[in-house]
Amino acid sequence: MEDVEFKDTLSFYQFVASNPSLRESEAVVRFCGAFEQINVGCGCQKQARLARSERFFMALSPELTAGEKANIKNLAAGADVKFYDKNENLFLQI
Repeated sequence: MEDVEFKDTLSFYQFVASNPSLRESEAVVRFCGAFEQINVGCGCQKQARLARSERFFMALSPELTAGEKANIKNLAAGADVKFYDKNENLFLQI
């Protein structure tokens, strides 16, 4: 079975969009809210909004409960799920 890898915020956001039950997690809701705001507003603040989205993505590691992590793994058909930061460093594996 091939690993499921989230190497950027977009790939995880798309996974959440195709698995709406993940939006029951407060950490995922905060991440999605930040991600959805990236292209809203003045372009001069876009980098700040991107950084905010990345911070919420990185915060998933300590904030997801064991049950929420199990749900993600289940939705990934039992594959290993790996989250990477923007520098391609693994920061969470489920």
